[in-house]
Formats: sequence, C-alpha cells, structure tokens
Amino acid sequence: MKKNIGLILGFSALLIISARLAFIAKKIECFSQYGPCPSDLIAISQSLVGTKLFWPLPKTYAQNLFSKNSQVQSINLDRLLPSTLIVRLTFRRPAGIVASVQGQGVVVDDSGYAFASASGVSLPILFSDHVPALGTKSPWEVTQALGVLSQIRAMYPTISQSKLSGSRLDFSLPPINSVVIDLDRLDSNWYTALQVILARSKMTGKIPRKVDLRYSRPVLEY
Repeated sequence: MKKNIGLILGFSALLIISARLAFIAKKIECFSQYGPCPSDLIAISQSLVGTKLFWPLPKTYAQNLFSKNSQVQSINLDRLLPSTLIVRLTFRRPAGIVASVQGQGVVVDDSGYAFASASGVSLPILFSDHVPALGTKSPWEVTQALGVLSQIRAMYPTISQSKLSGSRLDFSLPPINSVVIDLDRLDSNWYTALQVILARSKMTGKIPRKVDLRYSRPVLEY
C-alpha cells in the first residue's frame, strides 16, 4: 500500500515537472484597453517568448521591459495554455497639456503625471509657470487646476485660454472673458456659484466681462 502511494506521488511529481517544462510561451498577444497594442509595443512584448507558463508569470520582468514607455501605466499577464502568453497594458488617459508661454508642453494624465510630448496633440492647454519634465509628476497646483478645468469643461466645452500663475487660475468661458479662481482658497461652492452666475446672465442678457471667484461673494465686472 505504502509502495503504491509512493509510486502515485512520484508519478504526480513527474507530471507536474513535465508540465512546467512543456508549457512554454511560443506566442505572445498584446492588448490595451483600446484594442491590439501598437507595433512597437508588440515588438517589445516578443521578449517574453519562452516564458514558462506553469511557473509564476514574470510581471516584474515585463514591467521593466515597458518601463521606457511612459504611456504605459500598468501591466498584467495572463496564460492561455498550452502556449500563449497574453500581455494586457493599461495606457494613461490624457487630461490635458501643460505648456509654457514659449510653447513647450507635455501631455499629463489626471494625476498630473507627464507622459508624452505635446507635439502634434490636440488637447486642452493649461499655460503654467511650472511645466513638469517627462516622467515626472506636476506640482499640486497644476493637478488641481486640471481637475477644476475638467469639471467645468464637462458642462461648458467652450472653456478656453486657461492660465495658471502660482495658485491663481484664469480661464475664458465665452461669452465671459475671464474667470478667476484661487486654488489655495477654493470654496466648496465655487462651481455652484459659477453656474448661478452663468444662468442669471443668460436670463437677463447682461454678461459680465470678468467673474472673480476668489472671494466668499463673487465679484463681477461688466
């Protein structure tokens, strides 16, 4: 009886070892949340050919392979036996462009991380004194300004000409020439106050040239 148990255990161990050696990635498939990966990332993923699929998948190694591409936010690996390894990439979602008045700019995600050059990219632009270098995170003022602009743009897509100087955010919201917000003293009701001003202006036909939301009671200039 003990001999039979020993044979069974030995045979099982042999099967496990054989499976670990036999199931090797001969094909790599690469996808992002938008579909198949671009050709340059597919080429990088081919370095994973030969991965042993019965062993823990080499996620750290895969992350290092794609580390030079700052557009890639995260990586997951899946096995499809007997011989396919699936690479799933999550790309950063662009929130806007942060640029200097000289025109040099970078694309940032909603966390403020600068991951691409702004050359040839059509996105909302925030002019700022502090433009983050590629591969770095923006100062908190930039991240907060992008959040404010994103919230406004969801309801009022005509927003334009946004500029950040220190904690002061200026933007144009046609037909209003200038809206001013202080990010250091951002009142929780600022968005509601702006909506009320816009609605009242539409009803009365009296459009302010400037709306200053840096105070508890907004200041309007006509």
